[in-house]
Amino acid sequence: MNERRSVKWLKFGLSLAIGIFVSACTTPGVKTLEPGQRVELPGISIGIPQQHGWVYTHDVDGDDHYLSFFRRGSSSTYTFVTNVQVARMPPDALADGMPDHQEFLNGITENCWTSGPRFEVVEDSHTLESRFADLCVRSDSTANDTEAVNKGDAEFLILKAKEYNFVIEPEDQSPPLFVHIGYTERGKEQEIGSDFDLRAERFFAAVDVTR
Repeated sequence: MNERRSVKWLKFGLSLAIGIFVSACTTPGVKTLEPGQRVELPGISIGIPQQHGWVYTHDVDGDDHYLSFFRRGSSSTYTFVTNVQVARMPPDALADGMPDHQEFLNGITENCWTSGPRFEVVEDSHTLESRFADLCVRSDSTANDTEAVNKGDAEFLILKAKEYNFVIEPEDQSPPLFVHIGYTERGKEQEIGSDFDLRAERFFAAVDVTR
């Protein structure tokens, strides 16, 4: 398989998902969500976390959906963002067939977070995990965000993220769906605390694959 072609859509999807996160941290949500409400997208159904205060944006471009949930925490520096992308895999990316597990993992690993002027990556790990689909990678990352607009007099805010990237092959034989789902918190170390993984798991437990 031509590896460059097989990861072309991965690079597009992941860079767009990161862009969604950054914009969601600075753009007010346009709709309010009730705790427990569900949002239906092609291939997946997402339950809203059981807290008040979540707002969201939902953009649609053809068959592609870009969804961001946002909630402020207990202080001006503490925020929660979840981002979801569902995109039809373009025909040229499938010309050589579906990537195998290792190619998929390599594509995610090579096109994820990197340190730059804004983010100093502290942790970045990627693991094959069949939680949502046969082709599925879990990513765990931590970065120092030095340009957060709400960091106040702090040198940086900590950004922690848990993400899943996977491919759904619909039962109706339509083109496969690339799905990115990320749960992130940004704040000071004492605000995020040691329960991040528990809160992230509660979010992912409310995600259902519907095909």
